[in-house]
Amino acid sequence: MYKKHFGLEETPFSIAPDPRYLYMSTGHREALAHLLYGVKSDGGFVLLTGEVGTGKTTVCRCLLEQIPEDTSVAFIINPKVTATELLASICDELEISIARDETSIKTLVDAINHYLLEANRDGRRVLLIIDEAQNLAPEVLEQVRLLTNLETNRRKLLQIILLGQPELNDLLDRPELRQLSQRITARYHLAPLNRAETRAYIKHRLRVGGDSDNPFPDLLLTTIHRVSHGIPRLVNVICDRCLLGAYANDRKKVTSAILNQAVKEVMAKKLLIRPLTLALTAIAAASLILFLIVSPFSPARILLNLTRAAPMEKSPISLTAGADTSGNGADPTTELCRLWDIPAPSPGSGACDAAAAAGLACLSARGSIGTVSGLGRPALIMLKGSNGKYTPALITGRDKNGVIVVDTRATSLMNYADLARRWDGRFTIFWQPPTGYHGPFRADEPGPAGEWLRRMVSPEGGGAADIEKRIKKIQKEHLLTADGIVGPETIILINRFQQGTGPVLAAGR
Repeated sequence: MYKKHFGLEETPFSIAPDPRYLYMSTGHREALAHLLYGVKSDGGFVLLTGEVGTGKTTVCRCLLEQIPEDTSVAFIINPKVTATELLASICDELEISIARDETSIKTLVDAINHYLLEANRDGRRVLLIIDEAQNLAPEVLEQVRLLTNLETNRRKLLQIILLGQPELNDLLDRPELRQLSQRITARYHLAPLNRAETRAYIKHRLRVGGDSDNPFPDLLLTTIHRVSHGIPRLVNVICDRCLLGAYANDRKKVTSAILNQAVKEVMAKKLLIRPLTLALTAIAAASLILFLIVSPFSPARILLNLTRAAPMEKSPISLTAGADTSGNGADPTTELCRLWDIPAPSPGSGACDAAAAAGLACLSARGSIGTVSGLGRPALIMLKGSNGKYTPALITGRDKNGVIVVDTRATSLMNYADLARRWDGRFTIFWQPPTGYHGPFRADEPGPAGEWLRRMVSPEGGGAADIEKRIKKIQKEHLLTADGIVGPETIILINRFQQGTGPVLAAGR
């Protein structure tokens, strides 16, 4: 209706998951890299969660445009079904013929397994994507897990991507689903857009839609972020209603009154935005900022003083987007030891030997860049070259465009898609175990390890129940299994955020 009025070729704020309109924020880039990793890895499950409207399905549609031609895909968008119905839907998606009178679970599973074996024989991959997976009943999820039991010596014959809202994590934390949870090789939570990303997102969609003159004043873009909380779907609905309102009022620019009415219609509330109010708000904000900076008793000044006095984590590389880092190669293992201020391994020994000699420990696991980013430590990985052989490299930093990788030839910025293509997900990082650590323990652990935990997590002297609650919160916030058990990954997070020691992944600006 308003396209001609604004000189648009198409409606830019449709809520349909059109990959052409996908704005690749840092979060969306990492989410797509996770999904690409899931398609190309040999593991079982990849998990992508996010609030309603954050763009999970759109990212997945973008994935479908990039999957290899030798991949067969079953995309389930209505998972509120029984186990039998889900298996039947998978058969329909993969065009597996089933007789109408043979729809028992055994018959369906046998047919799917036969299809997977044939696909593997023909060199094809099979991918199952389940959207809105939080709606799956536990018994249905368990049946999905059983489908991944079919495997060769090298890989699973079925790869599965679960898309869902945050409550999917709670569902997977259930004891009866622990086997499925343990098979998840990559997890990523897609957060809403921040303020700068929301502004860029709106302008991006307008450009794709053919706009040559942005109808949204910058001040209103900030307001749209505030009322939408950075959720793309809400941004779309509000902006669409704003353009309709501007068209109805024969205006080329959206005004505060039009935005106010749009929010009222979409979210059943008023913003009460007025130019004078905005001006006064700006003046008040400026005064507050001046107080926070100048006053010796302001929270900002106190925090600044505390920061200056606190020990700083060592950052391996000062990373900025688009930095030219070529020509600075180094042996990855030697570089990792240098970052930790420990001697390099002696001839004939490896990275973990060097760590052990210095009182550190090694965590060798399989995950994704999201896993490594969450732990926040430099990570040794293996990258596949053009000759098919794997060589060691070290991830030392990351920004919105990719990760900083050190190998013997150069230090370079590798984009996320290339990383997902060349990395098999294995990584090794160093970590500092507490004194007396002999293995994973709980909040009521006696001895030095328990004392360390209480000092780090609850210095004010909380009981075991309070400490366990805090541990689970840390684990859940960083997408670990929230079981309250203090193992290597949890200790790494506590060391980073509570103790502030050891090198960290450099973050780009």
